[in-house]
Amino acid sequence: MQYHGKQNTHEIGKALHVSHVLEGSVRKTGAQVHINAQIIDTRTDTHVWAEEYDRELNDVFAIQSEIAQKVAEQLHAKISSAERLASNGHRLPISPPSISTAGPKIFF
Repeated sequence: MQYHGKQNTHEIGKALHVSHVLEGSVRKTGAQVHINAQIIDTRTDTHVWAEEYDRELNDVFAIQSEIAQKVAEQLHAKISSAERLASNGHRLPISPPSISTAGPKIFF
């Protein structure tokens, strides 16, 4: 699904039945990567969290794990021990992260 530039986050949240979206950008220059990630509450269209990362491109899986951990913390999501092991090993998860159904719905 492509939503970039087509709808605001409130409309996206309604369409996907989610309370938050993760939005961001990635820029690569030589061996460096700059990542901007932000969580937006789709109900109020407000930014909940944002962070920027500047790292070596060879650390891309470590950055992915770090961002996933930060997002989970901000949304008070529960990460399974298998997902944590995969994250610490800097491997891509085989399936999407499992999110506690007790809290708000989250779309990654």
